[in-house]
Amino acid sequence: MLKSYLKIAVRNLLKHKAYSLINLLGLSVSLAVGLLMVLFIKEQKSYEQFHQHRQRIFRIISAVAPAPEGKTTTFASSPAPLAPMLLKNYPNLEAITRLSKLSATALHEGKSLAISGLWAEPAFFQIFDFALLAGDPQKALHEPNALVISPETAIKFFGAENPLGKVLALEGAGDFVVTGILQKPAGKTHLQSEVIASCASLVLARRSMPLAKILLGEKKT
Repeated sequence: MLKSYLKIAVRNLLKHKAYSLINLLGLSVSLAVGLLMVLFIKEQKSYEQFHQHRQRIFRIISAVAPAPEGKTTTFASSPAPLAPMLLKNYPNLEAITRLSKLSATALHEGKSLAISGLWAEPAFFQIFDFALLAGDPQKALHEPNALVISPETAIKFFGAENPLGKVLALEGAGDFVVTGILQKPAGKTHLQSEVIASCASLVLARRSMPLAKILLGEKKT
């Protein structure tokens, strides 16, 4: 019976060639687009999956009140003063960290390179499972002008020397002491950085953080 169905199908395809071609092309394109969408979604969902407590990590966003036309605008950042207020008024929050983009020229003994990374608070290493090859993650960002760098950045500026305790100047922000070396993340992350600097340094540099990414870890209930 299957053989008969196949014969009938082939005959119909040959009899209505143009119609069959259009249908086959449409089916092929639809399948290809569908597969690409599945792969794209799978790729996006693969980020930040290596964090042990990922189900308890949240990001705060801002929503601007609807305009007269009724549209609500949302932003991925929030006012920086919101973080301590949340921690003070919501006891179910275990930890909170503010992040801001860092882009500067780094200087060391005549070497000058553009680097990018993050300003972050000490709880960064408490919320996320980013390990250090050297240094203490619990103390690495506690002091002002503390800097955690990637192994690649360490090699660029210090070569084979131990970078811990070395000074790296960030143009416009001052001198920073290297307190840790980042280990390569265990999975894909949106927070890949060449350097992570202590947020407390912004105050000393008289730079404000009006907006920040606010991430928090919620306690288990």
